[in-house]
Amino acid sequence: MRKSIVKLICGSALLVMFCGCGGPKKEQVVIQGTGAVAPSGSGGKEALKKTLEGIRRSGQLSSAVAGLRQTIEQLEDMDLSDNLLKELPKLENAKTSDEVKAISKSMMSKL
Repeated sequence: MRKSIVKLICGSALLVMFCGCGGPKKEQVVIQGTGAVAPSGSGGKEALKKTLEGIRRSGQLSSAVAGLRQTIEQLEDMDLSDNLLKELPKLENAKTSDEVKAISKSMMSKL
């Protein structure tokens, strides 16, 4: 009896390991600072706009800046991505809230 229970548990574990628990997940982008999730692609642009809008409103750099580079790099439009990546160091190095607001507004206008 005991051996059959052990075999059942091992068999179940192997089945889950080889088959998995679900299908492939769709790629998603987390909108920084809000916890909301948007699909990648054109949704990545929307997520980026919302993140920059939050930064522009507050005038402060928060943890939202950490994910900006990755979100920008995932944009499908390479020219836009390159332009925004050139602006990102300026935003990261901004010292006053007015500079943060101005740079984030400039980046949003490019979207």
